[in-house]
Amino acid sequence: MEIGQVLIQYREVHRLTQEQLAERLNVGQKTILRWENSNPPLRNIDELYRITDMLGIPPVAFGLQPFRSRAPQEIDSVVEHVWSLMPQARYVEARTTIEGLLRDVKIEQEDPELLYTFARAHHIAGHVIATNTRTSEIHQVIQHFQEMEDIARIINDQTLLNIALTYHGDMLRRKGDTSRAVQYLEGARDTTPQAELASRGNNAQLLARVYLVDNHLQAFEREMRIAEDLAYQVEGGATHGSYNLGTVFEEYGKSYSRLGELNKGLRRGESGQRGDLTRSGTWTCETIGTNTRDQKLSQ
Repeated sequence: MEIGQVLIQYREVHRLTQEQLAERLNVGQKTILRWENSNPPLRNIDELYRITDMLGIPPVAFGLQPFRSRAPQEIDSVVEHVWSLMPQARYVEARTTIEGLLRDVKIEQEDPELLYTFARAHHIAGHVIATNTRTSEIHQVIQHFQEMEDIARIINDQTLLNIALTYHGDMLRRKGDTSRAVQYLEGARDTTPQAELASRGNNAQLLARVYLVDNHLQAFEREMRIAEDLAYQVEGGATHGSYNLGTVFEEYGKSYSRLGELNKGLRRGESGQRGDLTRSGTWTCETIGTNTRDQKLSQ
C-alpha cells in the first residue's frame, strides 16, 4: 500500500482531519496533504520511522524493516509523547504507540542510557494498560513492570526499581493478593533508600492503601504521614504528577470515608491549605464523601 494511503486509512480509522493528524505529527497541514497525495512521495527513512513511532503504525506498512536500533533520544521522544496523550484520555492511541515502540525496538548492547529509556518505555506501557483495563488483564501490566525491574537491576537505578516494585505490588492489590502486594511494596520501600523523593512518596501512599485493605490502621497512618511529608518537598519527578500533595489528601479523604470517619477526613482536608491540591485542581468535601473508584496506576 502507498504511504499516502496508509495515512489516509489511519485518519479514517481514528476519525481525524488532516489538520488534526498534522498536529499530532508536528507538521503543517499542507505537508500531510502532500504526503497523502504522494506529491512528492515521502522517502526520508528517518521521518518514516518517526511517523510509525508517533502513530503506532507497524514499520512494514511503510516498507521499512520491522526492527531497528534506536538512539536513547528517539525512545525518549516517543515515551514523552505517550505521557502527553494520557491527560487527554487518548488511551487507545497511547497504547498502540507504546506497544508499537516496544515491539519494534531492537536492543543490541547493554548501553546504560539506552536501557534507562527502555525501562521508562515499560513504565508508561504498564501505566497506559492499567489505566484502561480489567482485573483479568492485569498480568499484562505486571509483565511490563517485571521487565522494568530487570532493567533497573542491571543499571542499578533505585528510582526505576522503586517504581517497578511499587506498581507490581499495586497491581497485586488490585487482583486481591494483598499479602504479595505488601511484600513488593515493602520491598520497594526497604531496598531503594536512594530513590528520588517522588517515587518514595508514591510508594508510601500506595503501601498505606494496601495496609488499609488489611486493616493495619497504625501502619496506614505511618505511611500516609511519610507520603504527606515527602509531598511537601516534591515538584515533578518520575511519577509524572500522579503523586503530589493533592493525591495524598485525596487518599486521606477516601480512606477515612471508607472507615466511616468522615469528620477526620474533613479535618485532614482542611490542612491542605490550597484548592489546587488534586490532579483535577480541587480538593473538596464532596471528594471525601463520594465512593470514588480506586486511583489508576500512577506515572
